[in-house]
Amino acid sequence: MKNIIHFKMHQILFMMMLFSFVLSCSSTNETIESIEQVGTNIQGEISSQELVGGIQIKDSGWMLINRANGLWKIVSDSSTQPENIIIVVHGYQSAGTEWVDAVRRLSEKFGVIYFYRWDWNDCPEEASNLLSKYINYLGSQTKEGAQLTMFSHSYGGVIAAHAASKIVLTIPVEIHVIAAPLKGYPRLIETCSDDKEVSTMHDWSSNINLFQWKTVKKQDGAFKSLDFDPQDLDNEKINVFYLPETMDGHRLGHNWSVVWVIDQYLGFPHGF
Repeated sequence: MKNIIHFKMHQILFMMMLFSFVLSCSSTNETIESIEQVGTNIQGEISSQELVGGIQIKDSGWMLINRANGLWKIVSDSSTQPENIIIVVHGYQSAGTEWVDAVRRLSEKFGVIYFYRWDWNDCPEEASNLLSKYINYLGSQTKEGAQLTMFSHSYGGVIAAHAASKIVLTIPVEIHVIAAPLKGYPRLIETCSDDKEVSTMHDWSSNINLFQWKTVKKQDGAFKSLDFDPQDLDNEKINVFYLPETMDGHRLGHNWSVVWVIDQYLGFPHGF
């Protein structure tokens, strides 16, 4: 009888230990899977050679924007070894054309950059949550002395600004928001916030610098019909710059502000 009792006690103890081990492994696997899904699950690669401007720019833009949501790696044949991380974020209902030349030049300069494709039917919180997870993962993989730079346009600038407070990196981070309605846009205010303040952003770390590039409202097709300038957000932590009215003798509007800012960054300034 005693042997039977001892056997059953050992059996119960073994089952408890086994159950504990399974739970431990399950928790570890979930953690590993979540890191891989969020951080390394890049949707795929796009060759910069496929991004052709000129008369083919519409086709190139469609090829760039007609992608599944998530992060895409843009690679060039350049032998440049990417030390810094470059991420670009498109705007609402983008046709992709405003990014074709910019993305190609950035990838040729840095070897590898990333294009964040997101669902423009989402509210800022949803798209910025995933973006910040990608940023935190990529930034954690860099070498000492590296920097992360992000260029974002229009509604994509709102997404990038919201992501700023969710970045937990210690490396320098630059976030450039171009022609972005940081103060709020009627459609967003109506659908994305109970308190009607979609522009409310939390604070961000001192290693993160946010630069705002503002277009001239009266000639910005996305803003000129509004009774306020949605770019006019009063935040002393944002470094504000004003874009010129013209670029190479032509009107500098909403979309081509992307080309102006990135060419300035790359050292290829346009005439006014």
